[in-house]
Amino acid sequence: MNRPPSDSSHSSSLPLAANSSASSLRILSIFLLGLGLGTLAAAGLMPKPSPISTGYLGSIQASQSRSQPHAELTASAVKLADVSSATVCVKTPKGPGEQACASGVSIDPQLVGLDPAAGAVVLTNYHVIMDMGNRPPLQLGGRGEIFSAEIIRTSPEFDLALLRVPSAQFPIAALAETSPAQGTAVRAIGFPNDQPLTIKNSSLLGKTQNCLAVSPCLALQQGTITFGNSGGPLEANGQVIGITQGEIEDELAIPVEQIRQFLAGQQPARSASPQFNSADPGLGSGYPPMPEYMPEPMPDYYMQEPAYAPYPAW
Repeated sequence: MNRPPSDSSHSSSLPLAANSSASSLRILSIFLLGLGLGTLAAAGLMPKPSPISTGYLGSIQASQSRSQPHAELTASAVKLADVSSATVCVKTPKGPGEQACASGVSIDPQLVGLDPAAGAVVLTNYHVIMDMGNRPPLQLGGRGEIFSAEIIRTSPEFDLALLRVPSAQFPIAALAETSPAQGTAVRAIGFPNDQPLTIKNSSLLGKTQNCLAVSPCLALQQGTITFGNSGGPLEANGQVIGITQGEIEDELAIPVEQIRQFLAGQQPARSASPQFNSADPGLGSGYPPMPEYMPEPMPDYYMQEPAYAPYPAW
């Protein structure tokens, strides 16, 4: 009996063909999937890796900055503030057992060769701190914490004093290079009559030879300063152009040129005879006459409780 040819060989090859077709389809699918993903990425539709946050980078940069030696700081690295925010209440005698606010201003410590990281430096009048011993107290803005300052430099001739507040970080006011012209709009900033921080708009009358200390000095429009303004900044165009001082015929301020001489450790161009004495009603009766030269530390005579009752510091 004739039998049809066996299908065994054909049927046995079907799984192999099916496997081969399936493998080809998988390879083709993977190829097409890769091609599609590449197209999407090129079109910018694929999600991108998240960048490192700027805050994290900022913290790294800040950490690196902190690791740099403080000696590398330059004047350009110091952030300057509005002059009013750098104004300081420097305590001065008001009467027996009482103190009131006179004024001062925080400046760049690097102007006198000090590291800004080591503390704040405050400029004020010599006559403000002359009766306050070697550790005059002060407050930034006249409020909050009371700091005990160190006297690091004084000049009765210039009527200027430089104080250091260890470990404190105060806003820093910019110091002008030269005094502005007559008629310039100015602002006297301080604590007149022991009041809160006050800003008085005024005008510069020019320079005068009739000064309380070294001449020439700056003459101000009447009504600009009063008791408590002593040692405070006179500001123009966002910079300190003088330190307010007192009154003879005009209301007066020490010009920035003399301030820079003092900060550089220079002496006045000529011998000065400061007029801070009991005969000057602008500075209060009972003020002891100041010698032409005051050695440091100050003599015990100047450490005694002042005898005057009126508020002494302009």
